Amino acid sequence: MQIVSLKDTPLDFRVGVAKELGCEVDSDGIHLVKAGERALDPYSKEPLRLDNIAVLPGSVVLLDNNPVSIAWYLEVHGDIL
Repeated sequence: MQIVSLKDTPLDFRVGVAKELGCEVDSDGIHLVKAGERALDPYSKEPLRLDNIAVLPGSVVLLDNNPVSIAWYLEVHGDIL
């Protein structure tokens, strides 16, 4: 499995990925927004930042690029590997 960090990709690419996954960028230009609220990592409950998101294979979930979120994702969705 390869974790795809978007951290080193161009800004317009990250914005495009976020939009494809149903998020917008907040007026601060840093945080992601979904349904009018700041988007949260489903595992760590931290606000998703445009400069620190990761997409895992087979997912349509944006995660904060940190070990806790990735470990929880694998625990819940390990069967997709």
